Amino acid sequence: TADHAWRALGEGLIFVNQDKEYVPWLAKDWSISADGVVWTFNIQEGVQFHKGRGEMTAEDVVWSMQEMAREDSLQSLKGQIARLWNTEAGGARVVDKYTVEVNSGEAYADMLNTMSRHHINIYSKQATEELGEEAAFEEAVATGAWVKDEIKPGEFWRMTAVEDHWRKSPEFAELILWHIPEESTRVANFKVGKLDTFEMALDSLPAIAEEPDTKFMRVPGATGLAL
Repeated sequence: TADHAWRALGEGLIFVNQDKEYVPWLAKDWSISADGVVWTFNIQEGVQFHKGRGEMTAEDVVWSMQEMAREDSLQSLKGQIARLWNTEAGGARVVDKYTVEVNSGEAYADMLNTMSRHHINIYSKQATEELGEEAAFEEAVATGAWVKDEIKPGEFWRMTAVEDHWRKSPEFAELILWHIPEESTRVANFKVGKLDTFEMALDSLPAIAEEPDTKFMRVPGATGLAL
């Protein structure tokens, strides 16, 4: 549940589309030096953080990457981020309000792959400085199309749609992600209309296929998404 929630709440620099192509997200474009060592990311202008926390800038990008690369960070990819963004050769620097330059010291082939991972999001530096790390984490001040409303650990995440989102505002006002570990319980809740969508094991396909107006979307990893 938390994994899906952070995908809804946050955004990264780059996104991988259905054709497995790297496409712009918070970075509107990027380039690399001829020797493959220095990357330049041009940041989208006018992107707003949740809850009136102001515009996202290059400073937020560099700060977010440095925070995720800290030795005490809980980010699972902190090693890769540190290798790419926090090198002794130069690391990342703010060129101007909407430009970031990253000197990795060596030519690495995994920059775009790492930056496109769904849990490498950009957060508000200002919010953390004003609220403190723990409170800022709880407030989840990011740039996604959904803003955190309420969380009950182990039960649900409730989110509200962001109006006038820089990409596209959601088509419904509220999103609730329920944490339901048992497959049988998820199936039962879907069949009685308590869930609109859920991750379904393929073994449950016969039971769900009987439900009228049900659509299926295949998800990598041999699971399906019942809609």
